[in-house]
Amino acid sequence: FDDPAFNGWRMTRMQHTPLIKLPEDFVFVVVTRKDNTQITEIKQLAGRKVCAHAPPNLGTLTMLSQFDNPARVPSILETKGWDAAYNAVAEGKCVGTVLPLQNLTKNDKEKNLMRVLYKHRAMPNQAFSAGPRIPAAMQAKIKEALLSEEGRSVTAKLRGLYAGKNFVPATAEEYAGLGQLLKDSLYYY
Repeated sequence: FDDPAFNGWRMTRMQHTPLIKLPEDFVFVVVTRKDNTQITEIKQLAGRKVCAHAPPNLGTLTMLSQFDNPARVPSILETKGWDAAYNAVAEGKCVGTVLPLQNLTKNDKEKNLMRVLYKHRAMPNQAFSAGPRIPAAMQAKIKEALLSEEGRSVTAKLRGLYAGKNFVPATAEEYAGLGQLLKDSLYYY
């Protein structure tokens, strides 16, 4: 059970197959304070302090994917929690951050404090995958079991931690290429 970048990486490197996923897509945005007139586009964050989770956090990876030169990336001030990252920018501790779109909407209800510099394309949510040592017929049974009423009961605590919604079937096409987000991460390429 992991995020889309790791599922995409496992598909490419370990021939895994995504089985089931959480239903809602991930959409990340990179923001700065609306009154920051010096920063008008994401590339201008290079070399500047950005509050973000440590890589390989998915949000941080989506932000870093917009920088072609690994020597010209933002300086990441490691922050734990989306609300903490938002508040750090609001308080001027950092010039920007990356957030799930839902968290930006929650924290900036009036839409008067933050300005979006970049919105990443929607990605599928976290998923369970299975490796090639598990035959396709067994993968189908695992998928069916996890999607069943009994499977929902067994996974209730896990789903409650992440989304509280039922799992849905996942497809390899959704996760194809997402492992590329890990290209500059230590140990993955």
